[in-house]
Amino acid sequence: MIYDIPTHELYMRSLIVGCFLTFGILMSGIVAKFKRSEKVLAESQQSHDTLLSNLNGMAYRCLNDRDWTMKFVSEGCVELTGYQPSDLVENSKVSYAKLMHPEDQDHIWNVVQTAIKGKTSYKIIYRINTASGEQKWVWEQGCGVFSPDGDLLFLEGFIIDITTQKRASEKLEASELFLNNVFKSIQEGISILNTDLTIRHVNEVVKRWFAGNLPLEGKKCYECYHNKKEPCYPCPTLRCIHSGKIEHEIVQGLSSLDVEWLEIFSYPVKDAELGKITGVIEFVRDITERKQAEIALCESEEKFRNLAEQLPNIIYSAYP
Repeated sequence: MIYDIPTHELYMRSLIVGCFLTFGILMSGIVAKFKRSEKVLAESQQSHDTLLSNLNGMAYRCLNDRDWTMKFVSEGCVELTGYQPSDLVENSKVSYAKLMHPEDQDHIWNVVQTAIKGKTSYKIIYRINTASGEQKWVWEQGCGVFSPDGDLLFLEGFIIDITTQKRASEKLEASELFLNNVFKSIQEGISILNTDLTIRHVNEVVKRWFAGNLPLEGKKCYECYHNKKEPCYPCPTLRCIHSGKIEHEIVQGLSSLDVEWLEIFSYPVKDAELGKITGVIEFVRDITERKQAEIALCESEEKFRNLAEQLPNIIYSAYP
């Protein structure tokens, strides 16, 4: 049986069917787009996690409280602290604050609070105690994350182990302190020079001698010690640089120094691997008194010889 459907009803049915088809197509596109976004987000999250796990340190997100309650820590915390991320998150086993050295905690808190107040990043070096009881030095950089209204939400940052660098730095500082003490204890002038005759370091004796030309470091030795614009000739330091051997010279009458006589020893400093001369160490000794004594002795000897030569004549004239 065939029913005669009015034209306007056919139009409405067609319109409804078209709407459903259009809605279906739009939903299909939205679902496909959502799935693509979800896939991209998952890939991005995977890349993010991979990146964090490969970093040599611990990324974190925490609250600004005295426990530094962790909301997130990366896998790097295992190597850094000896604890699993789940041990630190929400202070489930231990708070990060408990790992900090007691003597450093107030300093860390003050630095972070100052940075939050100024809405700037913070950088701190401090000590932590790991799960095994080992003490490590760490370097931390982070900043506050704020809401659009300016309220602090949480802190985000990164922490790395600098124990090796810190210990090396401490050894270097100890070595430099030892050398400085050695320099101070030696009562002879010591100058360390580059091969271009630039002064790298001098001890207190040299500083005292040439106080009017301070600072000496970074200047040419012939400018400070001799008031010249070009290298001196002859020069034991230049000879030492060219020959690679210890050179020696006695210098008289430096116009820039109230010392009449100086004895200079120049020692080459060589690169242990390349054997190349990288500098010179000058030992300078004030020998004014010694030279004056030598001169006085020579004068006395000369007078004695003259007297000895004249003695026969004196005796002859006394006893004709």
